[in-house]
Amino acid sequence: MPKRTSVSRLGKDRKGPESVIGPEDRFRILFDTMKQGVVHQALDGRIIMANKAATEILGVDLEDMLQRTSENEEWGAIREDGSPFPGAEHPSMVALTEGREVLDTVMGLFNPIKKMRVWVKIDAVPVFDQVTSKPIESFVVFEDITKMRSSDEALMESNERFRNILKASPIGIFLYELDENDRLILRDSNPAADRILNIKVSDLLGRTLEEAFPGLAGTDVPVRYREVAQDGKPWFVDRLPYEHGDIKGIYEVHVFRTEHRKVAVLFNDVSEREAQLERIMVDNELLDLSPAAISVHDFMGNFLYTNRRNLELHGYTREEFLELNLHQLDVPESEALIEERMGELQKGHEMVFGVRHRRKDGSFVPLQVLTKLAEWSGQKVILSIATDLTDRIKAEELLKSSEARYRLLVENASEMILVAQDGRLKYINPLGLGLMGHTESELYSRSFLDFIHSEDKALVAERHRKRLQGSKDLPKYSFRLVTKNGDVRWVEINAVLIEWEGRPATLNFMSDITDRKRAEDALAQSEEYYRTLISTSPDPIIIYDLNGNILYASESTAKNYGVATVEEFLACIKNIGDLMNEENRRSAFGNFRRTLEDGSSIGTEYDIIIKDGSHQRIQVNSSVLFDVNGNPTSFLSIIRDITGQKRAEEALKESEERYRTLLNNLSDAVIEVDMGSTLIYCSPQIKDIFGYEPKEVLGKSFLDFIHPDDLEIALGQLEIMVRKKEIFNFEVRTLHKDGGIRHVNTVARLVNNKDGSVSLVGVVRDVSDRILSRQQIESEKNRAEFYLDLLSHDIGNIHQGLQGWTALARSSSTNSVMRETALQHIDELEKRSVKLVRNVLLLSRLKDMKSDFKPIDLVPFITRSIKEVKGLYGNKEMKISFGPSRGKALVSAEPVIEEVFFNLLHNAVKFQNQDPVMVDISLGGTQNEVVIEISDHGMGIADEQKTKIFDRHIRGSSYTYSGIGLSLVKELVTRYGGSIVVSDRVEGVSGQGAKFTITLPRHRT
Repeated sequence: MPKRTSVSRLGKDRKGPESVIGPEDRFRILFDTMKQGVVHQALDGRIIMANKAATEILGVDLEDMLQRTSENEEWGAIREDGSPFPGAEHPSMVALTEGREVLDTVMGLFNPIKKMRVWVKIDAVPVFDQVTSKPIESFVVFEDITKMRSSDEALMESNERFRNILKASPIGIFLYELDENDRLILRDSNPAADRILNIKVSDLLGRTLEEAFPGLAGTDVPVRYREVAQDGKPWFVDRLPYEHGDIKGIYEVHVFRTEHRKVAVLFNDVSEREAQLERIMVDNELLDLSPAAISVHDFMGNFLYTNRRNLELHGYTREEFLELNLHQLDVPESEALIEERMGELQKGHEMVFGVRHRRKDGSFVPLQVLTKLAEWSGQKVILSIATDLTDRIKAEELLKSSEARYRLLVENASEMILVAQDGRLKYINPLGLGLMGHTESELYSRSFLDFIHSEDKALVAERHRKRLQGSKDLPKYSFRLVTKNGDVRWVEINAVLIEWEGRPATLNFMSDITDRKRAEDALAQSEEYYRTLISTSPDPIIIYDLNGNILYASESTAKNYGVATVEEFLACIKNIGDLMNEENRRSAFGNFRRTLEDGSSIGTEYDIIIKDGSHQRIQVNSSVLFDVNGNPTSFLSIIRDITGQKRAEEALKESEERYRTLLNNLSDAVIEVDMGSTLIYCSPQIKDIFGYEPKEVLGKSFLDFIHPDDLEIALGQLEIMVRKKEIFNFEVRTLHKDGGIRHVNTVARLVNNKDGSVSLVGVVRDVSDRILSRQQIESEKNRAEFYLDLLSHDIGNIHQGLQGWTALARSSSTNSVMRETALQHIDELEKRSVKLVRNVLLLSRLKDMKSDFKPIDLVPFITRSIKEVKGLYGNKEMKISFGPSRGKALVSAEPVIEEVFFNLLHNAVKFQNQDPVMVDISLGGTQNEVVIEISDHGMGIADEQKTKIFDRHIRGSSYTYSGIGLSLVKELVTRYGGSIVVSDRVEGVSGQGAKFTITLPRHRT
């Protein structure tokens, strides 16, 4: 390999103080702080040097890397298609073997530290021997594009998922395009569109909207579609009747823009749903008196009917509830079982199970639900009768709180409680022992299936097995037990999976329902709905004559009163008034008279006295019963114990007060806005953000406080939230009372109020400090990159000059005078590089340095710049004319201003191909200004580039430079209060050279 002499070595051989500065150290700092990985490789592929970024991207320390070549298998190199990337074909090896640059090659490499594959984009450049002109080394520069590649792949997957969703969507979809003649052309549709319209939509593709659907011509629908295509504002109509040809129905239509002048139309046939809603209204009053929550829904989960109790339980109006879907009410763990349960119901099974539903206010209510198939206008639907289990669940949680209380409760429970494990009973409470008639030893020594009726053993065994396997939502079910004396007793069981002595077991709650079964059998000939309603009602039901004498009481009445049987209840209470004190008795009998007049009464409340002497608050729904002649004979009252509800209401008031106290002590502001954008509530913290007291902003539009440039963002987010009913989170600038601007983050959601209105509640946080910090970081990052590019640009210029003068000094044909001249220029260029680094360091501090300008005469700076440029291009013949005016050209500046003239002269020489190179410099001005004009005879600057020439990284069709030098020129001239413009040397002719005019204020003493 030919011997090479480094620039640093030449510098050390020269005399003078600059020779000890060591520019290589500065280059090393630059090399090690680059964000791109850089690897220096020898001709045989060995790695000679690598910077810090290279080791971090590849996950290999420098010592290990220096032992490798491009052909090492440890790299695990692959191509973009996943195939192996042979070492001999790596960009660095191609650059070395073929002597050419290899750019923008993408390669996957294994990073052992991250334990993952990283993707890099590689540029490889060969280095040639100056004598043989053959490649001897290569430099490889690469950057990590893993994140960018992952983002591209995720986007492709997202697009594919979107296409699949479009095809599988059960909603009809049309895609229209608004052409240049303002015609809406049908371009595409999905399979659901054919099914919903019962036509072949593909026959309509390519037609206009009016041609495809003549029934829409003359309506405002085409106008609406065009407005969406043009302005992008979505359009929705929930009821669009259409009848033409084979298409007839009522459709729900949603139109939105997908891209410029293209719209998507989503539609669904709601004809049958509207008919169903009309039929439901006829029977609505018959079920509203029921204390049970009754609803009807189809197998898609769409609600077709709900009674009043169901609305009270969930907190919705009837209209709001019928817009919901079953999936929106169930919590996730029970929502996942909806499809499975519907499948069982379709087989004709009746099911009882527990669920939790979301209320409108966000709280949850536990329910026990009886579901069965029913007929609704000729279609199969699901009838659900739900009972609020809040009190029962509270009792179960209390049961688990301690072993002592648990045992006390179990031993005295009104239900049989037993534990089954490994096919045997491990525990049974006294009530169960009494029912079975066996001793504990008899029960515990045999399989629990021995005590079950032969026809029910398979059912019980299968349910027990599923429970042990982890099934959580198995419903309650009934089966028969055989007692010791041979009696058959019906029981209803509800079981949960527990651990008993460290192993799985089932905890079973069984109620003796033998009497209920007998009653159900006796009522088998009665109408099915009322039998189900009465038998499953947990609320007391009483029938009494017009004088209040009780004729019938349900079992739940006796339990509610505190006695075991209805007989005991009737022995204690003969007249409905016996349950009340004198004041409530008078009120009740007054209500009886009004009930006779109106036919029914809803929600009447009384205080009653139960067996143990305690008071209970009840809610009574009553109706009048008539004989065959239409004469009133008695009252039927359904009674609901609302004692706990009343207590809960009191607790709610206390909770709301605590909530208001919390709001007043938050660091963030809480606001409430009605749907007209008017502020109806502001917490005190609003003053910290807007500068106003709450009373100053209440009643005003919150849009008045948003910066005008961000108003569209806020309105867009609000529109999305209203349409999708989702929580939204966005940042905008707001106007402060003091005239300043604040950056705020707002998180808000829609709230349905008790009065039926809708408002927006949001939390507003001042994030100005965070935004300012982020902007400062970005600014500093850009500035650091600017100085790095600046060094790279000007060092390249110096390196070019060094190569030329070094080649001249080495040439055997160079005489001693020329060689000495070359060495002098090499020395000057080395000083130039040191000066460059010093000036860049100075520039990097200018932003934070106090301006300390001094009077500077520009003439010697221009003269010195001319000399340096001539030395840099010693192989070019130059004619640089400079005619300064008499006297000094004093400006207020710093010595670094010399970079302005050096960069402009360097560019003027660099981009001239003529011989000799010609540059004209003039220095003049006025009493207040100094004007310098530098004109060249080069290729000139195109008009479209003149406004961008001082930007960084500008590349026009005729330019190959980076623009860093001119960006520096603009920054320095601006720093010293001046300006710089570029024009044609010959006015109006851009191809005959350029003229740069610099204007600086004169220094004033």
